[in-house]
Amino acid sequence: MNRSYEINKYCVIRDNRVFIDGQVVFTGEREEAFSGFIKKGYKHFNLDYPKFFKMDKISKLGFIAAELLFKNVDLHSDFQNHEIGIILANSASSLDTDIGHQETINDRSDYFPSPAVFVYTLPNIVIGEICIKNKIMGESAFFVSEKFDEKFIYNYVIDLIP
Repeated sequence: MNRSYEINKYCVIRDNRVFIDGQVVFTGEREEAFSGFIKKGYKHFNLDYPKFFKMDKISKLGFIAAELLFKNVDLHSDFQNHEIGIILANSASSLDTDIGHQETINDRSDYFPSPAVFVYTLPNIVIGEICIKNKIMGESAFFVSEKFDEKFIYNYVIDLIP
């Protein structure tokens, strides 16, 4: 059977605002720190995933974006868990977390690297968080490139479809 499924939505989280299909759906305080903004967004959208508060920034962003994109969509009614995949891309990998982790190992006299921080130095962890929450077991990949390469991502996804 040849099936296809498309979610005609996009989510942008930028400048303490969340946009779905170009429409603002949540606005934080203009000068609010990321931690306060993302926590308020989590509560605003009535999300329920206790692991959220242990995630790094990129995972929190990806998690909220995925939850908003998947809202009112039942992927599992048309596909089995292994038939659903996640492909993500950005320009900085997990740089924010990498910097935080590096700070924990810079000073040999106060050397205290955290495994809980280290795991988030892998950019694909955001995909893992999304997949665990949504029971997705198909192909996943996280690409890092200076500029978004829509053609590359499109071709990669097309090659995955049987």
